[in-house]
Amino acid sequence: MTTLRKAFITAIIKSLLRGKSFIQAILAYWVSPVALSRPALARAHPAGRTLHDFLKEAEAALLGPVSGHGLLELSAGLRKQFLDRLQTDPDCMLPSYSHQLPRGVESGQYVALDVGGSTLRVALVELTGRGARQSDIVSIRNFRINKAVKALEGIAFFHWMAERICETLETGLHREHGPDKPLPLALAWSFPLE
Repeated sequence: MTTLRKAFITAIIKSLLRGKSFIQAILAYWVSPVALSRPALARAHPAGRTLHDFLKEAEAALLGPVSGHGLLELSAGLRKQFLDRLQTDPDCMLPSYSHQLPRGVESGQYVALDVGGSTLRVALVELTGRGARQSDIVSIRNFRINKAVKALEGIAFFHWMAERICETLETGLHREHGPDKPLPLALAWSFPLE
């Protein structure tokens, strides 16, 4: 995972380099650098060095490992990690049981649920397919999953979720939905169950 961390840090730093506040921080450091304790790392900043030169040098140092062949090495490393984990730990990457993928022509109301470690997000959305108008979020609510909720046992947690879904759907739901015409639902589950 070290290479993945490096890639994320590199991407973050590259985007920060483009930001004004980060450049201001670099300027402050460049004008008055902190003295480094190790002699090998301590380098004098020549007075004739421009900000552009400094930024180019910083970018080369940060992006060098993921440029050119570095990116191929990163890709190969990720692939190896995925294969190793898939063969040694069956729970590390659970399969998706989605029986159909969206085609872009979906229209009507859908419920979207995102169950995370600390938050349940419930949204009622109106999809228009590839129609002229934009899809709309009819209703959206976020609910904190606190320690008391996490301590619920068995089906009690699902009852809690159902109550939050009903609260969100109270307004904006078309009356056409019922037992004969169920409301389609999309679910993202991002924490483990015991």
